[in-house]
Amino acid sequence: MQLVHTSSVESLGDHVVHVIEALVRKEPNAVIGWPSGRSTLPVLEAVARRDDIDLAGVTIAMMDEYAHRVDDHFLDCDPAAHYSCHRWVEQHWNTALAPSVRPEVLIPSAAAPSGYEQIIEERGGIDLFLVAIGTSDGHVAFNPPGTPSDSRTRVVQIAQSTRMDNLGTFPEFIEVEDVPSHGTSVGLGTILSSRQIIALAHGPQKADIVKRTLAAGKFSADLPSTCIYLSDNCQFFVSELGEDIR
Repeated sequence: MQLVHTSSVESLGDHVVHVIEALVRKEPNAVIGWPSGRSTLPVLEAVARRDDIDLAGVTIAMMDEYAHRVDDHFLDCDPAAHYSCHRWVEQHWNTALAPSVRPEVLIPSAAAPSGYEQIIEERGGIDLFLVAIGTSDGHVAFNPPGTPSDSRTRVVQIAQSTRMDNLGTFPEFIEVEDVPSHGTSVGLGTILSSRQIIALAHGPQKADIVKRTLAAGKFSADLPSTCIYLSDNCQFFVSELGEDIR
């Protein structure tokens, strides 16, 4: 795992876009795993600053979506809900790029979680996965502490600590009970099957989890962010953590 410090959050976004640009030049039909939330917004802002990036052939595989239990099964949340991944894509991806150069976006569904893995496989697998790291517990997608490294896309119970983090991600939530308790999430094994990983963390609120991840030095199921140590090709981009972390 290579740790990369950037001078600013804007610079972090530019660095990641350079990696994406190089990948798409080589593989115009690349599949890129992508988390919703705050961590990748600098990357989308960097994409929006460019008028020469054509991602029309690219597939974006989003990491997760909230789900609700109905009797003995789960259904996806309302796509129009303020916390929905569908709405996040509409607000951010679809404003960053013009329709003619916009990628296709896939979102996992509680109706057929394993089908998501099949769709990804049919498209040649994931070339690059962007990984955001949860502030309090190091969650990756909705994978809670204790998640095994070979896990795949499925409906999971979201950890209380992750739900607390999402109060900050979605200010419309008033209290933690408003945050759905379940979601459909790619697994750590899904992420680790990708050919390249870029982990992202920026802002002082991420300093502690970055230190904990670096201090671990190897994978621990108790800290999902340490899955990055199991990748043969991973860069960890950090910026503006408020202290020098090596």
